[in-house]
Amino acid sequence: MLYPLLRFTISHVFPHGITDLIHAKHTQQEKELCLTYLGGLGVSTIYDSISLALLPFQLPIYNQLGAIVFFVASAIHFRYDMPRLPLIPRWVLSSCFLAMCIQCPPLFLCFISLVHTPHHYVRSWHFIKPYKKETFLYWSILFFGCYQAYPFLKHNNLVYSLIVSHILYEELYIHKKPSFQQFFPL
Repeated sequence: MLYPLLRFTISHVFPHGITDLIHAKHTQQEKELCLTYLGGLGVSTIYDSISLALLPFQLPIYNQLGAIVFFVASAIHFRYDMPRLPLIPRWVLSSCFLAMCIQCPPLFLCFISLVHTPHHYVRSWHFIKPYKKETFLYWSILFFGCYQAYPFLKHNNLVYSLIVSHILYEELYIHKKPSFQQFFPL
């Protein structure tokens, strides 16, 4: 029972990144979109190559570096889904929530399906609205493609690099400011 639900959830969540393509088209930033995603794939490929070369040495910190980058990027991305509370920055709430999700993965699946993905579409509606049919077409293709490719998508560095690229594009071109400025105002 869990496998079909997980497969459906991943297939539902993964296509929300298509909003980057729609945003790039809407703002004429296709070049920036391509550079961001190609850069993410390039960095991931270099990281994987170095990881394979260092495998015999078993350097624990390097083996965890990818997971740390992914966790930090995810905390940055999910902060927009956290409530605004006095004295507690949303990135702190996001980080704590992700730490809890590591201990309870079904909690994360509920969050990503029922909170993050719908919220992402609501926040993106102003630039999706003129491209509703195109967005639905791209989403449908990705949904069914992801559903069929699920075994490949489960634990794949290519998927992780696409997710980090999605986060980076959103921070740089949709929210238009590097996240570090929010953590450490100049």
